[in-house]
Formats: sequence, C-alpha cells, structure tokens
Amino acid sequence: MVDNYGNYFCQKLLSTCSCDQRLFILTIIQEHFIKICCNKKGTHTIQSMFDLITLNQEEELIFKALKGHIVYLARDAQGAHVVQKVLNTFPEETKRQFIFDEVYQCLIDLAKDSNGLCVIKRLIQLYSPACQPQEPVALRKKNALAILVKIQESVIDLVQDPFGNYAVSEIIKVSFSDPQFIDLGH
Repeated sequence: MVDNYGNYFCQKLLSTCSCDQRLFILTIIQEHFIKICCNKKGTHTIQSMFDLITLNQEEELIFKALKGHIVYLARDAQGAHVVQKVLNTFPEETKRQFIFDEVYQCLIDLAKDSNGLCVIKRLIQLYSPACQPQEPVALRKKNALAILVKIQESVIDLVQDPFGNYAVSEIIKVSFSDPQFIDLGH
C-alpha cells in the first residue's frame, strides 16, 4: 500500500475484492493503519477503500483504527486528507462524532496548522445549515454551535495567525451564504 507502484495494485485489488476479502485486508493492516494513512502513497489506497465500504464491520474497523489518532492525522499532510475523506464519506453524524470530539479538544491549535486548518474548514462547511438535511439533527446543531463559540472566543488570536485567519474567514463565508449559521445560538 505504501509502495510507489504497489499502491495502485492494492487500490485495484480492493476494488475487485468481496466484502469479506476487504474485511480480511482491513484486519491485517489494522496495526499499521495510521502509518499507511500518513504515507504519501498509502493515503490514496486508504481513501479509495472508503468509497468501497459496504459492511458495518468494515466501518467499525476503520473507526477503531482512527480513534485516538484524529489530531495526529489532521496535522499530517497526508493524514488530513484521510480525515476529510471520512467526513465526506460517512454522512451520519453519530458515526463521525469521534472526529468532532477529538478535533474540538485542539480546535484552535489545529486552526493554526496548515493541515489541521483544512479539517477545521471542512467541519465548518459540514455544520452549515445549508449542508444539513431539512430537519437539522440536534447533534449537528450542537456541534456547529460549539465550533462557532470556540472560534469566537479566540477570534483575535486567530485573525492574527497566518492559518487561523482562514478558519475565521470560513465562518464568515458560510455565514454570508447561509445566515442561519450565525443564528444557531437562538
């Protein structure tokens, strides 16, 4: 998966495997999952795998491998893409809540990191009312408000940071495109 050419083979292999075979491969790579995610070639293999997931057991193995490593991945140039791919691939808020929980603990530090910022911006976009279903889920609204408040509390620090200012800009951009985002607290 981390070889210059082998990663293409692995991607093709995964796309032709049965669910059980993918599950077997996920089990085998479990202890090396984070290392593969942070590898320049391996990240592509892992991300392509997410598009193929059909079993709850596959999701559970992926989430188990990622839990406790989200902040580390978010700071890594390749790992940040994996975190964003998970956010985009698994739309159920309850399934990706662990990502929010880990990111929220280091939100301001991640916003000041060039790679972490990309994850923060994606979260802001996902929590925009425009991105939510017609009936906003309470958990999504709660998470959106938490991010908004935490960024608001550090806004002076963030606007003066070369990367953090983009987190504030993203809040403003989302707010202008969807005024409901600012009204979350009401």
